[in-house]
Amino acid sequence: RAAIPMSILTDFNPKFLPMSLIGDVYIETGSCEGKSLINAANVGFRSLHGIELLDRHIHTCGQMLLEHGFVPMGNHDHGLSDVFCRGDQYLELIPGSSVRGGLQRAIGPGFGKTTCTIFLDAHHPGEHDDEWEPCDGQCPLLEEVRVILDRLHDGNCAPVLVIDDANQLEDWWWDRYGAGFPKLRREAWPKMAQLKDLLYPAGFTMLTREGILYCWKDHRSPTASELGLT
Repeated sequence: RAAIPMSILTDFNPKFLPMSLIGDVYIETGSCEGKSLINAANVGFRSLHGIELLDRHIHTCGQMLLEHGFVPMGNHDHGLSDVFCRGDQYLELIPGSSVRGGLQRAIGPGFGKTTCTIFLDAHHPGEHDDEWEPCDGQCPLLEEVRVILDRLHDGNCAPVLVIDDANQLEDWWWDRYGAGFPKLRREAWPKMAQLKDLLYPAGFTMLTREGILYCWKDHRSPTASELGLT
């Protein structure tokens, strides 16, 4: 049984949140075909970074970017560019593990000083063994959050985290659906309480709507464009 693809982020202004998701920087793990990247670019993010483990998805995503007017700017180890531009927008595809180099590369030196939305995934991988990195485990969400929090000391503008398929952090999901995925292990997934233990001490608020978990800090500085810096 193949995995359902990661949901596509389409609503960047949810009415139930106290702020917009639109900011200066957009980062996502598991870019797949690149549809959320395109949506983020179309609402105005100027610096975008997509992390993807599978070569076949990197290729598909690169083709999608070309179809939407992005121009390649350099060579890529996989035969495609890893950096694209469209007008004043910069978009980077990062192949490989999100926690062993991917997020570290996407999070630049200005992290914490500009507004940022990070789209993460708690969904299970597919039935093929290459859809997760054995060194990272089947769901490296906790380690991804640790990488993000470790880099917040450079500024006070915390990112908004959007975590897809957060229901899989709950025991009821595994009781109801786990038998359909015999290769997956409940203990490979963090519990919601573990995520709270990381985010609450850092000052984040957490809200789940329709299986998507939104995490933010009450104070979010204005974007660079709002400050007239661009």
